[in-house]
Amino acid sequence: MIDSSLERRVKDRIKIDGRMTYRKGDSDEILEAELEDLSNRGARIWIQEELATGSQLHCWVDSEEPEQTEIEFILTLLHQLPANKESVYGYGCELEAISLLD
Repeated sequence: MIDSSLERRVKDRIKIDGRMTYRKGDSDEILEAELEDLSNRGARIWIQEELATGSQLHCWVDSEEPEQTEIEFILTLLHQLPANKESVYGYGCELEAISLLD
């Protein structure tokens, strides 16, 4: 029997509980989401709509430490998580690309 409490990640994740903005595919519409557990390989997000796994999101997060910086990255939705109490959809995501903007 496999112990489901064992950590499967190779890289540690950084605990981030914050807002991010994103757009889907080629859409110009900017939406907001909650971002959690960002690492150099992935993240967990919570959004207001159900999307297909494999979808890509173009994302931005503002960081205030060590100085004001905008972080831009692409996430690919790998798997859907159970909905949380706020009736939003959760996804485990792979981080495709990242850049820091001034």
